[in-house]
Amino acid sequence: MRLHMTHEWLRVRVAALVLASSAPAAAQTFLGPSKCVQCHDHERQAAKWQKEEPLAFKGKAHYATLKQLDAPKALGWAKAIGLADPYDLKGSCVKCHATVFRGDANAGVSCEICHGAASGYNDLHQQKGSYARAVAAGLRDLRDKPAAIARLCVECHVVTDRRLAAAGHPAGEGFDAGASLLKLVHWTRGYDFAQVTAAGRAAGAGRAVGATPPAPARAGGRPATAAATAPATAPPAPWDWSQPVRALPQDYVPEPVQPAAGGGETEPAAPRARARVDEPVVPPSIAEDGALVGRRTRR
Repeated sequence: MRLHMTHEWLRVRVAALVLASSAPAAAQTFLGPSKCVQCHDHERQAAKWQKEEPLAFKGKAHYATLKQLDAPKALGWAKAIGLADPYDLKGSCVKCHATVFRGDANAGVSCEICHGAASGYNDLHQQKGSYARAVAAGLRDLRDKPAAIARLCVECHVVTDRRLAAAGHPAGEGFDAGASLLKLVHWTRGYDFAQVTAAGRAAGAGRAVGATPPAPARAGGRPATAAATAPATAPPAPWDWSQPVRALPQDYVPEPVQPAAGGGETEPAAPRARARVDEPVVPPSIAEDGALVGRRTRR
């Protein structure tokens, strides 16, 4: 009798373990940039994203992408793809322009958009030597992977929806992932930006609406001319950057941006000297705690 009960217990236990292992993992959720800033302030990521990029690139900075959904053209572009509101949390506008946490689009393109929703790995990621375990828990593995970085950038920067292009939304056919990545460097590891550029071109080849696809070969192996294959599309209309970005503090001193040798791209400058010993390197994040400026009232 006892042996039979032991076997029955084992059978039930094994069945439970099998069900647990086969059950889908809980969906990862976004925590918001302040959760990341709590630990990464000392590496200047917050200052780079929140202050230096907006100062240098105005409305094109990742920090400002949420405000782009308030631009005059945004509603028309949303309607072109069947959305009544650019802030539709299930729509493709929010997917590439915002970070959704606390039940709403509350920040622009922030840490988790690139590195993955952090609910599964945030605590684990803070432990020394836990990178591999954090990746297994949901952290997107981008370390020393130019191709993975480029593919991630291309997903949003190169538009494939013909309806958007027809409505005048930029298609990103000239997007350079390496040059763009160089503008937002916020780490100490070295990266070959040329590799990211090459990987981005490979990932985006023929992807952009209006881009010229590779010319098909004619009889005899000769390629067809570009004129015969290029679609007749008007160049995309520029973004409307008339919307102001959040004002910087009056006492903020930006880092100088120096042109890179031999090219038009910029290298990140060395950190400026601190005026006082007790001066904080990075101010507290205002991404989720401050009131959003210019946010239109949604119907």
